[in-house]
Amino acid sequence: STTFAQENQEVKIKVITVKEEGEIVPGKELELRILKREWYSEKEEMPGGRWRWINKKEDKEKASYQMISGNEPLSCSFSPESAGLYLVEVKGEDSRANKILSGCSFYVSGKEYGFWEKREDDTIELVADADNYHPGDTARVLVKSPYQKARALVTLEREGIIESWVEEIKGTAQTLEIPINAEYIPNVFLSVILLKGMVSQQDASEKEDIEKSSFKIGYTELSVDPAQKRLDLEVIPDKKEYSPRDEVKIAIKVRNSVGEAVSSEVSVAVIDMGVLNLIGYKTPDAFDTFYSRRPLSVDTSETRFYVIEETDLNEKGISPGGDGGMAKFAGMPIREKLVPTAYWNPSLEVGPEGGEISFELPDNLTTFKIMVTAHTKESLFGAGEEKLIVKNPFC
Repeated sequence: STTFAQENQEVKIKVITVKEEGEIVPGKELELRILKREWYSEKEEMPGGRWRWINKKEDKEKASYQMISGNEPLSCSFSPESAGLYLVEVKGEDSRANKILSGCSFYVSGKEYGFWEKREDDTIELVADADNYHPGDTARVLVKSPYQKARALVTLEREGIIESWVEEIKGTAQTLEIPINAEYIPNVFLSVILLKGMVSQQDASEKEDIEKSSFKIGYTELSVDPAQKRLDLEVIPDKKEYSPRDEVKIAIKVRNSVGEAVSSEVSVAVIDMGVLNLIGYKTPDAFDTFYSRRPLSVDTSETRFYVIEETDLNEKGISPGGDGGMAKFAGMPIREKLVPTAYWNPSLEVGPEGGEISFELPDNLTTFKIMVTAHTKESLFGAGEEKLIVKNPFC
């Protein structure tokens, strides 16, 4: 995640020295420096009358501290006076006098001019303050604008334009606050288009280019944790082991992400694991299909990409074969019903109190896998599985 601060707002920095395995090492002399990165850009004429930007960066020291590490984190404070990118560097030595360098960075937003690298194209960078959000959070996104003042068209997009509005962007380091809704799960794209009209010599600041009207566009992706959309399934056979032709009873319980029992529709399959292992088949989980990262598809898109693929399970041992030489086994039970699928129900309603299925086992001596998938009308999804062992007792 990215740390954000405001102009003239106190930033607290904590430092502690540890070994690679995490053991605290006190008594180390340290030097902490805070630097501000500034970009200086100028246009250079190219052959044929073309121009390009030449960017040079400079890290200017804004504060420094001398300290000795202890058993608790050391703390120092710094109040940035202007917007931009700040670097924190901590230098020290290990027990062998090797130089050690560590650091981090943070952005400062505000209405003052921030020095960013000039780009050749019409894009800008948007920086979010976190890698992942939860519904109810507010995302803060820094707009690295090249303009002192611009009008911005802000949109939230994914399959289409979810929301849009227009606002004024003042300064080159303003932040936008984006409330995160559950509808944005699992991700949403933020777009900012900056529009700037012509600036006269009289109205322009000394840091602003005098040029014709222009625009810039930037995108960033905001990931939203889909955990609240997951169902937890409990599959409970009535016994640990069975014999061929035994009756099986299986209880099914479905809960939401906070542990509450919910009504749902489930599908249940009990399949011979020998067949499943041959084809590498896993219990399907619709949660991953519906709530994996989604691409930006503002244009018309094909939705069949998200449909769960169906796997064709070829039957094993469907034919019992001939009866040659079977007379010598007269009086012994013959395993005739050998099928890979012991039970299949594509649609079973399960209430908050849970549900139950029952069926008679075939003659397979094997381990079956019970695979259950579930969904609710609120678009919650989940999957569960359990093993079912079938064997004959030794005489």
